[in-house]
Amino acid sequence: STTTAELSSTTTGEPSSTTTAPSSTTTAPATTTTAGTQASVVVELPEEALDLLPDGSLTLSGDGIEDQQIAFSAAEHADEVLRFKFQWDGISVKTKLVASSGGNSVTLWEDQPAGDPAQLISWSGAVSDLYPALPPLLDEAAEIVGSAIDDLEKLILEAIS
Repeated sequence: STTTAELSSTTTGEPSSTTTAPSSTTTAPATTTTAGTQASVVVELPEEALDLLPDGSLTLSGDGIEDQQIAFSAAEHADEVLRFKFQWDGISVKTKLVASSGGNSVTLWEDQPAGDPAQLISWSGAVSDLYPALPPLLDEAAEIVGSAIDDLEKLILEAIS
């Protein structure tokens, strides 16, 4: 049987991941063999990440693992999420996951045995750290509204006088 443990962040917009352990099959009474040490992890991001970071990508790396990079645009799109599936040999291999966009990057996790469903992934960053900064419109809007109210008060006072 395949063991699956789902790990989800509690913060909205944060990624979640699912880790699948190697499958085991019973070949004779009381004899169990493991079908390899293939590890995998599925990372899900909100679909809005593609809109905000059209050139974004996730890169998984680790000791003895060839770097695996998946562009946001190449991820599986379903249920308003982007799904990224990474596979490698060795469930205990410590991995690093980095999100990149626009020449910037953020480490999402580092030195984590992400392929081992018995281990929780400790997230150190969020893809939302790469989202473009919004201009300081609130301050400008407050000044505009404030001056408009002042102007309106002056017009009312002038009209009454």
